Amino acid sequence: MRRALTLMKKAAENEGGVLDMLKIIARPPVARKRPELTREELDRRAKLVKEWSKHCQRHENRVMKRMSQAVKARDRALFALADIDEELLYKACMPDSSRWPLKASKPLATPPIPGYNPQASAKQE
Repeated sequence: MRRALTLMKKAAENEGGVLDMLKIIARPPVARKRPELTREELDRRAKLVKEWSKHCQRHENRVMKRMSQAVKARDRALFALADIDEELLYKACMPDSSRWPLKASKPLATPPIPGYNPQASAKQE
């Protein structure tokens, strides 16, 4: 991004025009020359990748275990609630619609069309 900005500034100073600037920005980046790696360095990197993979797997296992425990606790609570009162169990199983739909404003890509009524056009179809 910085490279593109500096190139745009240079192109603006030279007054070469937009097409020249786009040619400069659009050119493919120069391939970076990779250093030659020793066998020890390759082995060290392979070991790091394996360690990272094991770490990610252990983390995923912990997350799944916590989720499983939460589901089991919820189920135990619902069974206990069923023994107390069926009406409470029914209310506990119903989704909470008080939070939905969310009232969030979002930017629009185009300005609204004057006089357009989406409800009227939906009724015509």
